[in-house]
Amino acid sequence: MAKLFLIEPEDRMLPMLPAFWLGGMAMFFQVLSQGATLVYPASPDLEVLVETIKTLRVNRLNGWGDGLARLRKLAPERGIDIDGIVGLGFFRDEKGGLIPPQFQSGMLGMSETFAPHSAEPLNYRMPEDKPFSCGRPVNGYERRVVDPETGTEVPVGEIGELQLRGGALMSGMYKRLREEVFTPDGFYPTGDLVRIDADDCLYFIARRNDMIKTRAANVSRLEVEAAMNELPEVELAVVTGLDDAEFGQIVAAAVVPAEGASPTEDSLRAALRETLSSYKVPKRIVFIDAGDIQRTATGKLKLHELGKLIEGRS
Repeated sequence: MAKLFLIEPEDRMLPMLPAFWLGGMAMFFQVLSQGATLVYPASPDLEVLVETIKTLRVNRLNGWGDGLARLRKLAPERGIDIDGIVGLGFFRDEKGGLIPPQFQSGMLGMSETFAPHSAEPLNYRMPEDKPFSCGRPVNGYERRVVDPETGTEVPVGEIGELQLRGGALMSGMYKRLREEVFTPDGFYPTGDLVRIDADDCLYFIARRNDMIKTRAANVSRLEVEAAMNELPEVELAVVTGLDDAEFGQIVAAAVVPAEGASPTEDSLRAALRETLSSYKVPKRIVFIDAGDIQRTATGKLKLHELGKLIEGRS
C-alpha cells in the first residue's frame, strides 16, 4: 500500500483511519483538489497512528468508530495536542473559537453515495437549536424520510428511513436487479433511521438493525455504546440486543475494561444511570478481552456472533 501522495503542502497532511478502499478514494480526491499530503499509516495500531501523527505533524485526521474514540484518549498521553488536529480534537469556527462536539456538523454519508450526502463546512458552528445535526444536503442529493414499513413519507421532524437520489449515487448492486435496490422513482432506501427538521437539517438516529426493541421502547445500541465508552473504567464497549421471552429483546453489552480498572456490572449500571434512561441501561454485561470481538473485513461488528458471545458468558 502506498504511504504518501502529493507531497505539498506539509501543513495539510491527512491520515486515513482506517484506510478502506472507498473511503481512501474519496479522501484522495479531496486531497488532490486541495494540493495536500495524504498519509496512510503503516498499520491501524494505535501506537503506530500516534507516532505517525507526531512524526509527520499531521493536522487533520479522517476516522470514525471506537478506534477514533480510543485514539482521542491515547493521544494526549503521548504529548499530542488533539485540539490542534481537525477530526481528532474539536473543530474551530472562522474566528478560531472551539466548536463543542454537539455543534459540529455530523457529516453523514455512506459507500453507496461515495462521500457525504449531508454536511456543513468543518468551520461552521451549528445553531444552538440544532445540536448533533448532520447538516443540509450536499452534492446535489435529494433526501426524503419514509415509514420503513409502508414507504410513505413521514411528516417533517418525524423519524423514518432515509431515502436518497442523486448523480453520485451508485448505479446498482452486484447480481441484483435494479428494482430490488431502488424504489420505482429512483430513490435508494439507505437503512438509516433519521429525522429532517423544517430547516432541512438531518439528524441521524441509528441503523435500522442497530435498534433494539425492548418492550414498547426502541433503544439505539450506538447511544448506549457511546455512553459506556465515555466511562473511565471502560476501554471498549460493544452493545447488541438479545432475544428475551418477557421483553422481546434486552440490551446487552460486552466490555473490555480499561487497564488497571476492575469494574463490576453494578458499578457500570450505576454510572450509566447518570446519563441514560433506565430502560437503556444494559440488563446483561459481560467482561471480555479485545481479541474476543469479531468484525467483518470492513471493520463492522458481527452482531450475531457478539450476541452468542454474551450469551455464552452469562
